[in-house]
Amino acid sequence: MKDLAFHHAALSVPDLGQAADWYYRAFGFVEEFRFNIPNAIVVMLKSGDLRLELFCAEHASPLPEGRSDPSADIATHGNKHVAFCVPDIEAAIDGLAAKGIEPAVRSKDGPQNIAFLRDVCGNLVELVESY
Repeated sequence: MKDLAFHHAALSVPDLGQAADWYYRAFGFVEEFRFNIPNAIVVMLKSGDLRLELFCAEHASPLPEGRSDPSADIATHGNKHVAFCVPDIEAAIDGLAAKGIEPAVRSKDGPQNIAFLRDVCGNLVELVESY
């Protein structure tokens, strides 16, 4: 399937407004559209060609312990995080810090310069410096 292209990542959040605001402040995502499904409201956010879908489901369980820690999260099967490519990770981290958003983990080990953040709901977000 050579014609595949990435469309979006999806996150379950306890508060759509709070989560959407965080992704707007951090990365400039704006609401593209919203709709209802049984027992949940869904908001599609967009920033350039990137899309991020947020679900707010009635009676959803909270984020399990350890899922907000990149080192612990790899011990749980399932989706891990969403990652965004940035041209200069230091500039990106400085810009986020000015907005009150600090990295949870930074690493220059291995082939890439990366940082992990936690969104306002505890979901992991990775920044990867483009190369």
